[in-house]
Amino acid sequence: MTFIDWSDSEGMLDLLVEFIRDEMSDSHGDTNRQQFLAQLLTKVSALNEVTVANAGKMLRAIQDSIDEEFKQDPVFSHITDLINELERIK
Repeated sequence: MTFIDWSDSEGMLDLLVEFIRDEMSDSHGDTNRQQFLAQLLTKVSALNEVTVANAGKMLRAIQDSIDEEFKQDPVFSHITDLINELERIK
C-alpha cells in the first residue's frame, strides 16, 4: 500500500486518484471493492476541474455517500486526510 504525501497542495487530488487506481489494481478477486473503487475514481477524477475550496466540499459529499461497508477501507481514510488537509490550507 502506498501513502499520500499531503505536503504537495498542488497535486493532492492527483495523488488521491493515483492511490485509488493502485488500490483497484491490488483488489483482484474482490468484485465489490473494485466496483466501489471504480465509482469513486470517476467521482474524484471529476474534481480536477474545481477549485481547491470546492474540492473539499465535494470530497465531503463523496465521503458521506460511501456505504458503511467501505468506511474502513484505506481509500476512505485517505479521503478523510485530504479533506482535513484542504480545510487546513484554506
